[in-house]
Amino acid sequence: ILISANPNELHIYDLSTRSEQTVQLVMAPLCLSVNPDGNFAAVGYDGWVSYVDLQSMSIVETFQVITDVNSVLLAGNGYMYLFPKRDWSDIYSLEISTSILTATGAIYQGRIPRLSSDGEYMYLGGSWFSKWSISSGVAKPITGISPTLNSCGNLWLSEDGKRLFTACGRVFRTSPVPSEDLQPNGALSPNNSVRWVDESLTQQSTAVIAGSANSQEQNISGKPYSGFGQYVFWNKDASALTVIEKVDTAANAASSYAVASISPTLEAQTPFTIVGRGGASWTSLGAGAFTGVGSARVKTLAGSGSPSGLAIFGARQNGVLVSEATVPAVTPVQSGRIYAEIGDSVDTGLAIANPSPTAAKVTFYFTNQSGANSASASTMIPANGQIAAFLDQAPFNGLSSFMGTFTFSSDTPIAAVALRGHRNERSELLWTTLPVLPLNYFFGPQIFPTAIDGGGWTTQFVLVNTTDSVLNGTLRNIWQQPRLLNSCSQFAKADDRGERYNPTRARRPNCAG
Repeated sequence: ILISANPNELHIYDLSTRSEQTVQLVMAPLCLSVNPDGNFAAVGYDGWVSYVDLQSMSIVETFQVITDVNSVLLAGNGYMYLFPKRDWSDIYSLEISTSILTATGAIYQGRIPRLSSDGEYMYLGGSWFSKWSISSGVAKPITGISPTLNSCGNLWLSEDGKRLFTACGRVFRTSPVPSEDLQPNGALSPNNSVRWVDESLTQQSTAVIAGSANSQEQNISGKPYSGFGQYVFWNKDASALTVIEKVDTAANAASSYAVASISPTLEAQTPFTIVGRGGASWTSLGAGAFTGVGSARVKTLAGSGSPSGLAIFGARQNGVLVSEATVPAVTPVQSGRIYAEIGDSVDTGLAIANPSPTAAKVTFYFTNQSGANSASASTMIPANGQIAAFLDQAPFNGLSSFMGTFTFSSDTPIAAVALRGHRNERSELLWTTLPVLPLNYFFGPQIFPTAIDGGGWTTQFVLVNTTDSVLNGTLRNIWQQPRLLNSCSQFAKADDRGERYNPTRARRPNCAG
C-alpha cells in the first residue's frame, strides 16, 4: 500500500499479479498508516486527514484539522494520532466517530509513531524519543523513560512487538512492565546506520536496508542503472522480500520508484557437512561498534542425526584476548537451577532463548544459603526471542550481595545457559560456565576429575541441591602429591541451597579416611 503525489493517489499493488488499484486523494499526501486489521488506512495532508476503506477502495471521510499531518498512526482503537513536522508542537488524538480532536503537549517528544503489539501504547521516534499510553483513546505520555534513549531518527518494532530497532542499529526489549521496558538487547551489527527494518518470526530473521550505500544494479531499457533501497517487507508467508527502490535519475524512468520481489539471503545461516567421527568450527567476525546479542540454533536435514555442540566466547581488550568461556549447546527444558553469586567483583549472568513460535512465561526465585526463598517473579520471552542479563539486573532484580541458587520454570520449553563473571585486579571480566541443572534429578556419584591448589592456584568447589530434601555427605580431596590439607570436608545441604568449598580457606577436619 503506497501513496503518491502528482497524481495524488493511494495505491494497492498486488505483487503476484503485478496489478494495482487506486483511490483518488483530495490533495498531495504527506503520510500513510494502515489499520492493524488491514481494512482501513489514514492519509495525512497539510491541514487535513482522510479515513480510507481499503475494501471498497473509497474515502469514508476527510477531516479538517488545525495542524499539518506529517506522520499519522491509525491504531485500531477508534482513534487516529496526528503528528506535525515541528518538534515544539502538540500532538493530536482524533476520535473518528465524533471528529473530536484533542491536543496534548508533546514538545520534543518525537514524531515517528510505532504501535505496540497489544495496541495499548505507541513509541515515538525522530529527533526525540517517548512512549505514550493510548489505552483510553486520547494519548497520554508515560514518564520515567531514560532521557539518553535515542532512536537516531526512525524506529521499528519486531513482528511480535517485543523488540524495538533504531535507525542507529541499536535493539531494545519492550515490555508493559516498566522495569523491563526498553532494556538494551544488542545491535543490528554491523549496521550502525539503518534505513528500514522488517522482522519475520517464521524465518527468525530480520531484513535490514542499510542507511549508507545500499545500491543494487537494475536493467532499464537494456542499460544498467543503480537502484537504492528505501523500504523492505516480508510477504505473508515470509517466502520472499518486497523491496521499494528509488531509481537512479539518470535512467529517466517513467517512475522514480520500483517494486521488486526477491528471495531472502539469510546471512546468519551457515550450511554445514560434518564427516563421520569429524568436527567443524566457525568463528564470528567480531566486527561492529556495538555488541550483538542473540542465540543460535542447529538444524539437521531429515534422516541426519544431531551433532553435539559448544560455543566458545572470547573477549578482547585493546586487541588482547583477556577471557574465554565455553558453553554447550543444550536441549530445551521447562525448569532448572543454577548456583548464583553476586558481589563486588563477582556476578552471575543467565541467558534464556525461547525457540517456540509462542511467548514463554518464565517464573523464577532466589534461595539463599539458609534455604529462604526471595524475589519470586516472572517475565515473558517473546516467540523466538531471547533475554540475557546479570541476576542483579532486570528482569531478575536480585540483591546486590547474594550467594545461593536461582531456580526457574517455564510454561514452554526454553534453552538456558549461565555464566559466572569475576572482575580481576586489572578490571578484566573473566568468565566461567555454570551448568543449568534439572530439578529433582538423581545424579549418582559425582567426581571432579581435577583439582589444583598451590603455586598461585586455588580450587572452588560448588555443590547445588536440585531437590527439596536435605542432602548429607562429604567432599573428599584426593591429592596425587603430598599436601598439607585435610582430605575432605563434611557438608549438609538443605532445601535447594547452593554452597561452595575452597580447601585453602575452609579447613574442616571432621572427615573420614
